Amino acid sequence: MEVTRASSSRSCDETLVAGVSKPSANAVPDASKPSGTLSRRLGRLPELKAQAGLAVHPIIGLAAGSRGEIRNEDLRASLCDLRFTHDDELVEQIQVRCGEWVREREGRVRSLLDARRGELLGNTVCVTAELVPDVYAAFRDCVELLTGSDQSGNLYVQQSHDYNANVFSDGHRFDVVVNSGLLEDFSADELKFVLGHELGHVLYEHSRLPVTEMLADSDDLQAEEAVLLLRWSRASEISADRIGLLCAGHLTAAVTALFKTMSGLKSMESDAILRSFRKQYDELQSHQQETGSMSGWARTHPLMAVRFKALEMSALDIAALRSKAAGFSWNSFRALDRQIARTLSSLENPGSPSRGMRSRRWQLCVLTALLYGALEVRSRDCDYWEFISEVHSALNSELPIGSMFDAVEQDSVAFRQSAISEIRSSLGVLVENDAEKIIRLTVLMLATGTNTVPHPSRALRELVALLEVADVDTLVDEVDAGKPVAWSISRILYGD
Repeated sequence: MEVTRASSSRSCDETLVAGVSKPSANAVPDASKPSGTLSRRLGRLPELKAQAGLAVHPIIGLAAGSRGEIRNEDLRASLCDLRFTHDDELVEQIQVRCGEWVREREGRVRSLLDARRGELLGNTVCVTAELVPDVYAAFRDCVELLTGSDQSGNLYVQQSHDYNANVFSDGHRFDVVVNSGLLEDFSADELKFVLGHELGHVLYEHSRLPVTEMLADSDDLQAEEAVLLLRWSRASEISADRIGLLCAGHLTAAVTALFKTMSGLKSMESDAILRSFRKQYDELQSHQQETGSMSGWARTHPLMAVRFKALEMSALDIAALRSKAAGFSWNSFRALDRQIARTLSSLENPGSPSRGMRSRRWQLCVLTALLYGALEVRSRDCDYWEFISEVHSALNSELPIGSMFDAVEQDSVAFRQSAISEIRSSLGVLVENDAEKIIRLTVLMLATGTNTVPHPSRALRELVALLEVADVDTLVDEVDAGKPVAWSISRILYGD
């Protein structure tokens, strides 16, 4: 499930409120008519009603009653605090580094949403109570749980068997789009998880940072900024999943929705799915700790097993929040947030293994190979030195890259003689497709320089032979020198 992100300056408790009046069965809602803010609604004292007789779903169920049976003012007042703290912290860091880009974009967000709405009205179907009553009711339930009103954006369905959904938003204006496969194969509660997840992106204004667009459009984006954006994007999915769980009502629905999205399988027992996710998460954690592999770093979404673990860890607290928001212990929840952040960090930074790209020997092997490839064709403009510095930064390496440059400058002959020996002695630290990564980085580096480089250069041929890389022509063809350098480096290092 992905989010197309637009810009807004509203706080999270104003975002989902000033929408449109409830549409008639055969009318497309008009998004131009505001009807107040959630802040004003929250000013009213809660009208508490008896909660006796509420059904509790199995597997960490949340109290669920008929519409209007519970007044959720306290719950809605707590939605900002439900946001994953790591999400909020990373936003602050991004605003410092990329705030100018975001501000420049804000002026044209409304026109982008208007254009997208025109496409939706022309090529998708607006969901109404008359057309798809069960789906429309699920959408209304989610919006009313989060806003306490009949106000909303629009829900559209498009033809596709892929299990996916997205949201386009600008402050209080939003359009949720779901694929028809979700409507056909997901239960009502599973669909509420998906819809709640997308509304979570609106609630927390994730649209202000359109990661894919920022990575594609920013030629001067530094490698560490690209990694920071991707880290935040994954953290934002944890926040959105929490709202999805809140809307779904129980962990089982959230987990089975994730499972169907990941596997495409429809008829599996929920207990088997839970056991499978737990086992797969444990195996993933062991794999990361053993190899230091970071194949998920270039993803905008967390690995599914990680999303499951974050949901499982927070499910009891979210159940307690929904059943009695007024007395909820936020101190314990913040402690849980820190635990989840550590879990994510342990997978992204698996310490200092003896193998894999987190090891100093691995990083030394890569940087030495790049220096060797650059030395043959390097000119006075130092283009390749800048490229190697970007790789050093993307690796978050502590190796003294400046001293390495100085050593090459002072005695290039001695470096040439020692480089091959250094690389050969480091082959044991390479895992999986690491050798291919080194060749792709070298090809990209040579393609970004101002000199005309023989294809392939002598140094590149020597590295290919030393690393025993087959089908080097395919690797060369895969390198796209037209993309921003920092983004291309991150993609090569951290996977697709």
